[in-house]
Amino acid sequence: MEQLGRVARKEGFVVIPLSGEWRLKGNRSFYHEYNLYPKHNVQKAIDEAHSKIFLKDGTHTLNTALSVQKSNFQIEGESHAAVLSLNNATMSGIVFGDPAYVTPYENVQIRNLKVDSAVTKSAGSGIEFRAIQEVGALRPSLSGVFNVLIENQYDGLVLSACTGFYVKNVNVFYSVNTGTKIYNTCNAIHLTNIEIDGCKTEAYGTSKGIYLAKTIELWMTNVHITRSTVGLYIYGASTMLLGSIFINGLMASDNKDFGVQIWLTDTSTVSGIYFTNSMFATNGMLYTPYSGARGVCISSSSTGAVEGFYFSQCDFFQNGGHGFYASGGTDFRFTGCTFVNNGKQSNNAYSGAYFEAGVSNFQFVGNKFFSGVRGDVSMQAYGVYIVTGASNYYIITDNEFKGNNLGAIYNGASGAERIVRNNRGYVTENSGTSTGTGAEQTIPHGLATGLTPNLVTVIPTVTGATVSGVWADATNIYCTVTSGKAFKWSASVV
Repeated sequence: MEQLGRVARKEGFVVIPLSGEWRLKGNRSFYHEYNLYPKHNVQKAIDEAHSKIFLKDGTHTLNTALSVQKSNFQIEGESHAAVLSLNNATMSGIVFGDPAYVTPYENVQIRNLKVDSAVTKSAGSGIEFRAIQEVGALRPSLSGVFNVLIENQYDGLVLSACTGFYVKNVNVFYSVNTGTKIYNTCNAIHLTNIEIDGCKTEAYGTSKGIYLAKTIELWMTNVHITRSTVGLYIYGASTMLLGSIFINGLMASDNKDFGVQIWLTDTSTVSGIYFTNSMFATNGMLYTPYSGARGVCISSSSTGAVEGFYFSQCDFFQNGGHGFYASGGTDFRFTGCTFVNNGKQSNNAYSGAYFEAGVSNFQFVGNKFFSGVRGDVSMQAYGVYIVTGASNYYIITDNEFKGNNLGAIYNGASGAERIVRNNRGYVTENSGTSTGTGAEQTIPHGLATGLTPNLVTVIPTVTGATVSGVWADATNIYCTVTSGKAFKWSASVV
């Protein structure tokens, strides 16, 4: 303890012992000299400390929220065994920043401890940051939450009106409303190595694992969200702008309704969302299944703008409903993704990717749409389902389709502004050779079921041959070629 006192004096922080007042030995009074507070004086320690307080292992019970209204300040625990235990159903645990959002503070941190609750929470947060900003021009922010465990809160971790903020190595378990809530004009937020588990019994606990609203520039890496009603909830309302969000290594699994939901109301804008190396799996399958659960769901009840969603090397796997669903929006791109064994709620009712009539301008390049693989029963209806009336402006090329029960692609769109070609398991172009009979003959063109080619060629390969009466339907090419004369044919949908 003497060594700890020396460190405290050197670094200018306050040490809070677990067991109340410390006993002095002989004439040694360094405990008093170094401001060693008893555990029930945490707020006093915060108020009087210059830059840091240190919590010893043990339970520190709080009856009112701790308030930190100063810059360049840190709260650190000895380990996760240093527990701040909340003793009020509606209180918050620790609030950094000005409750009125008037005075901005910078460079505040909390690390290496646990925030828990001794009662069932109906309001309040475990840890909350308000208006933590980069106050100085061109000064990098050091504000953040590091190596913290938060359990049994209403809202676990809340960031409001914060800029330049880091959340790293944080676990949030069993929150009622949200695991992590980021909203109210946040900017430049970094989330790394986050685990959010919504419940500890066979019932879905947390309403939303991570809630995002009115946030620009957010980086999320290595995040797992499970057993919430919605894993990642991205919300646009009241003319909000939300975008430039980069997500790498998200695992959204075993959530009740959706792994990811993007929901718009009013005239808000959500744009520029990038998912890489992420997995949306078995949502709607744990405990009581939810009819229509989806891996990713983009929905809107408004005239708001949904534009620019990009998925690269992502896996949509065994979700109860569609792997991916969009009711509106434009500019969706999928590259190197897999859509495997979705529609587990009901055979032939859901597809790998499903687009309603309000969707336009989407691309699938180099993806796989499989069902009945990995040792599972095939239940995925189509690889891609495009509702009648959807935009005809799309590209589907160089993909692989296998085992989808009702077909590779259901195409309800019409017109010429679409490119569907070079897909394995969904033939849109074919060719061959034959010999004329002198009468109308039938040649199966081998295109995917339901496709009628709109470009058909029949060309003699020898001299002295004539060709007439060329046409095609969804099954065959029909033509008349001079008897005994060889010819080549091709059929394609362009």
